[in-house]
Amino acid sequence: MASTLTLQVNDQNGNPLANIGVELHSYNTVTGVDIKMHSNTLLTASNGRVTFTSNDPNLLSTYPSFYIQLYEGTKIIKATETYITAKVINSTQTLVLFKTGTGNNTFQINVQDELSGLAAAGVDVKILSGGTGEITLNSSTITTDTNGDADYVVSDQFFAERNPKVILAFRVNSELRHTSELMDSVDFFGQRVKFEIISSTTGHVVNRVVCGTILSADETPLAGKTVKAYQVSTGNRELIESTVTGTDGGYYILYNQIQIAGAETAFDLQVDVVDTNGTTVLIKSPIILNSNLEETINLIVSENAYTGPAQFTTIDDVLTRETVDLDLAAITDSDVALLSRKLNLGMSDITRWIAVKDLNDRTGISSEVIYALLISSGDNSFANILIQGKERIISAVKSALTTNQIKITGTPDTVAETAAVAVINYVTTTLTTNATVIPDYKQLLDVKSISAANGKIFLTKLLSHEGDEASFWELLAAAPISFSTTLIDQFKDITKYTAISSGSLGLTKKLLTDFSSKGLLFDKTVAQWEAYLESNDLTIPSDFVGETDAEKRHAWAQHLVESLESYYPTAHLTRKISTDAEITINYLDSFITLNPNFDFATSSLLDDPAANYNFPTGSSGFNTAVFIETLKSVKRVYSLLPPKGKAPYFKLLWNNNLHSAISVSSKGENRLTTLATAAGLDANITADIYRASERIALQSIVSYLHFTRDLQDVSDMGIADTSNSNALMSDIFGSQDYCQCEHCQSVYGPAAYLMDLINFCENHNSVADSSSTTSKFMEFLKNRRPDIPELLLNCKNTNQAIPYLDIVNEVLERKISGTPNGSLQQTEGDQDDIEAYPQSLIPAVYDTLIDKVYPWQLPFHLWNEETDAYLNIVDTTREQIALQIPKSITSTINFIDNQELKAALCFLKIVPKLYEKLTGTPTLLELYKLTTNNISELQTSLTILAGATTSIVVRISLLKLLQKTGLSYQEFLQYLTSRFINPAGKTIDFNLSLAEGSTTEYIKSCKLEDAGIDFNSADL
Repeated sequence: MASTLTLQVNDQNGNPLANIGVELHSYNTVTGVDIKMHSNTLLTASNGRVTFTSNDPNLLSTYPSFYIQLYEGTKIIKATETYITAKVINSTQTLVLFKTGTGNNTFQINVQDELSGLAAAGVDVKILSGGTGEITLNSSTITTDTNGDADYVVSDQFFAERNPKVILAFRVNSELRHTSELMDSVDFFGQRVKFEIISSTTGHVVNRVVCGTILSADETPLAGKTVKAYQVSTGNRELIESTVTGTDGGYYILYNQIQIAGAETAFDLQVDVVDTNGTTVLIKSPIILNSNLEETINLIVSENAYTGPAQFTTIDDVLTRETVDLDLAAITDSDVALLSRKLNLGMSDITRWIAVKDLNDRTGISSEVIYALLISSGDNSFANILIQGKERIISAVKSALTTNQIKITGTPDTVAETAAVAVINYVTTTLTTNATVIPDYKQLLDVKSISAANGKIFLTKLLSHEGDEASFWELLAAAPISFSTTLIDQFKDITKYTAISSGSLGLTKKLLTDFSSKGLLFDKTVAQWEAYLESNDLTIPSDFVGETDAEKRHAWAQHLVESLESYYPTAHLTRKISTDAEITINYLDSFITLNPNFDFATSSLLDDPAANYNFPTGSSGFNTAVFIETLKSVKRVYSLLPPKGKAPYFKLLWNNNLHSAISVSSKGENRLTTLATAAGLDANITADIYRASERIALQSIVSYLHFTRDLQDVSDMGIADTSNSNALMSDIFGSQDYCQCEHCQSVYGPAAYLMDLINFCENHNSVADSSSTTSKFMEFLKNRRPDIPELLLNCKNTNQAIPYLDIVNEVLERKISGTPNGSLQQTEGDQDDIEAYPQSLIPAVYDTLIDKVYPWQLPFHLWNEETDAYLNIVDTTREQIALQIPKSITSTINFIDNQELKAALCFLKIVPKLYEKLTGTPTLLELYKLTTNNISELQTSLTILAGATTSIVVRISLLKLLQKTGLSYQEFLQYLTSRFINPAGKTIDFNLSLAEGSTTEYIKSCKLEDAGIDFNSADL
């Protein structure tokens, strides 16, 4: 059976094309051989049809795909796309050729001068082949006339098919002014295509430069790469100029305003780097908005995104230029503030940069590394950096590298390790040399008369140690280092005082020299520390903020008090107890002195404490066993105390014989709060103490039940893991989940509280009357909030916050819609969704509000308001959209009737119902919600003075009018001043009444209920 394929060849208007040569070709992608599928070229008949016929039974396998070549005589017109033989065989396929002819054979162009907007005459235009951009298609030069028009009459009737893409080049006096992008040639026939170029021959030429270096990921230069500069605008990029990188990876492109179609005005610039094949784009630069006359764009070709200059590089470049003639050591706070305002940099950024430059000069360590460490430590003290240790230094540098705070060649791991070694080397070398500027730590070692050799060992071990603090001090005490206890304590003081002082070298020295014992440090109050800091003229670290130095100093003093307690919690509390005459715990101070490492929180008294600790046994009346029990009580009380400010709460519990969690919980929260309030203590902290006591007491009871032999036989129970304190509670009492439930499921939670309130309302009358006929509170609640009894007592409804206005709207919606059932008002979704859009909405209510005109806040069009809100996000309005809708293509009728009017209504936010009322004649019944269409409901009688006598007149009651309109008295007075609203200039009358005891003297009222105005229906 023969296989056929019928082809219908038409022009763009659907007319058949006769005598068009047709050939079917099959291209074998494996062998690269192109085979003609039939012997002779086929020709279309007068109806534009031609049929290919094949008797080959293996046609589909021999020629699985093919394409069609179309000819005019022997000259090829075009080649089609590839067809799948099995899909099109035995079918009819239509081919369309764009053909020029009478009235449709002219390539039409219009050129205007971009600077003046006028027609550009005398511009030579070349039409270039879009395939190569080098072959000129117009045989003779075409030049624009006085109208800026240029026409090229083509003789080839299939010009557009043979040259589907073209590029146009525009020259003035042989100087290239503009080159177009690739364009479809069919667009130039039947219509004139407009171009804007700079055609002025006298315009001022402004040269511009973009240059830079192109590097690979390992920062080696990339030579021989093509760099293309583009002018970027919305939805378009135009090539300006291109060049090729040199052996150093550098490039330099010189161009002028004529090439960028923008005279001397700023434009947006982008640079592409193209591979040597001329097509593969290796990287695109960011778009440089409002580019300068000279732009430097350096690019690194890698798989990672372009990140731009590092944070430190940007800050360093700006400040280095600005301070080139300044002595950084002499820069004051005022200078920093001025630089901050001028350069739009934060003051902390500037002070940190100054510290970086200073430390770089002093240490020789890379500025980038120092910057990373200062950022990580949060202050500008190099001493604080050193105590971070090697692991923290590495972490800080790696973090700065990955977040583009700094840039250093190499992998983050290698750079960070090198940086840590450099810091440690600085420590080990500067502590043993006579530096011109003595490093901070060396000064602190000198204060405590610690040798440079011991200091070197200490700091080297500190920086390289990766364990916890306790293991570090054990390392120093053990062989081969074997530091004495006194030396280790000195090092402890140096490190802790440095942290406590927030890196202040001056204060750290003072702490090491001015206080013979830590107890003297603990004794100082915030106010005393403020005075101490001021009297010693210590520079306030930048961490502490405030509008004045006094405020900053107060914050620093507060930090000192809290830090001393935090770093020395046991010693601090012991000092407070020993110096408070109202607390009596004998021998405690002596015990802590003998055992400086004892910690109320962590040290154990369970395993033979008499053998593990030193006791003041030589003291008169001392009993070791009794003191150990007292010490256990102190530890139990300590476990309940807040993180800071422990002493007054310890005093509260100890002096009221509340020496354990069980005794505190037994006291009850209310009585404990009463005691705390009487002592002037914070009720919230007291509540936290009570809750902690309840938790510990319950754990104690559970542990007791776990091990007691009275409740379960030992042979069955065995000895369970003490940490599994709930194991046997579930066996004895059932599930323990009630002890671990979420707050929303707790009997103390809001849901349970609501249930108690509902139960109260259902069981109590609304008035103090035992009569059974009196309504219950619940009936009143259901009338106002029918949704409350329907709420599910689940965690979503309990925990999820709902905007108050959403609840108000829900109640009002149900009231208007007449659907009081609140069973559907359950909380769903997450917090962000609920805050963004109400969960419950009754659309019918808002459809009703669209058509209401009373009260005067209506009509309200919710859907318009939502639309405006969304459009505002994209900086668009409804009136802009309305004005952009075009007229009908076939007539002068707009797609929107009264388009300009409706756009104006959108701009004024006037909905159709309001427009109807503003332009129509609304009834008083509608506008004022009267029972009848008559103003008598608004009227009142007033006694006023008419000439020399009084008379009773009828006026519109001002009070009723204000109530109906929702206006305030002041707003109404302003409306009366409008000639549009009150053209007759009517004023407010106030009622007159006879003065007491007089028959002739009247007094004018000043009450709104006695006021009226002579308005008629038209006025209203």
